[in-house]
Amino acid sequence: MLGVRFLRLDVKFPYPDVQGLRLTFVLEFMNHFPNDIKIWDMEGIVYASSALSPKRYYLGRARPDRVALSIPPNVPISDYISLDITYDQLEMLEKIRDGSKLRFELILSMLFTVRSSSSLSTLTSAECMPIRDYSDGTALYLVKHSLVVMDAKSGTSLFEIDVGEWLDILSRLNFKHVRIIEVPRLPQTANKHLEDAVKDLDKAMKLMLEDSQESLNACRKALEDLKEYIKDYGLLNNQGKIDFEKIYGGERFGEAMDKIFSGLWTLTDIGSHTGRSKIIKRDDIEFIITTTYMLLKTIIKNTVIA
Repeated sequence: MLGVRFLRLDVKFPYPDVQGLRLTFVLEFMNHFPNDIKIWDMEGIVYASSALSPKRYYLGRARPDRVALSIPPNVPISDYISLDITYDQLEMLEKIRDGSKLRFELILSMLFTVRSSSSLSTLTSAECMPIRDYSDGTALYLVKHSLVVMDAKSGTSLFEIDVGEWLDILSRLNFKHVRIIEVPRLPQTANKHLEDAVKDLDKAMKLMLEDSQESLNACRKALEDLKEYIKDYGLLNNQGKIDFEKIYGGERFGEAMDKIFSGLWTLTDIGSHTGRSKIIKRDDIEFIITTTYMLLKTIIKNTVIA
């Protein structure tokens, strides 16, 4: 019997000068026959799903980079097969993941030879035929075998990929996923500080998958630009703070908006005196960025009125 387990997801290319979008499934092969197995061909059908939904999606067929693989008896051998994908498929994976853990399934088909004294008729889902007989009564069998690969960690057929591990894979693939959020279209004559604020928020969104600290830095810069924009309108109070009461025409609403701005200012503060920010989860950073976007939008509307 031949056993195969999933070890980890990786990004590998057979040659240093080759680039593209490729997911690599690192597998462990265990040969329980008394003689060597020689795998001559191998192909895996890959499905994807998420921790949020059992619905699975077909991704494609993974192939090995090498032609043949020898597996000695009772010695675990690691090797891999790779799936070439497109940007559209990565976008689809991000959509079905929806911030949760991604899951993969792999059905592996192999063509291998093994020397055995039995007909291998007990091998599940296998088709075999003898291609050479030996004087000791054994024969060399050509075997076509399919199996569901099991996860080494969970012992199930679902390979669950942690969010941090998946974001690292995306980064290594140079994949940039930017969520589009509606913000006001700025005319050519718009205030420079306002233009800078929008650019900083765009930068924060793009950095969200790569560097959480720099993403927060860019968001903090956007808040600073926003304050300068308001200063240009003469809407700072005697303490040099944004006069939200004047912008929104009321104490209650203005006080509430001041708390939102102050909260964002605190959340984006990752200066050396406070140490590195503990805000590293994508959902948290996305909340900060989108809230800043919406704050920018409402302030633009209300400063024109004020």
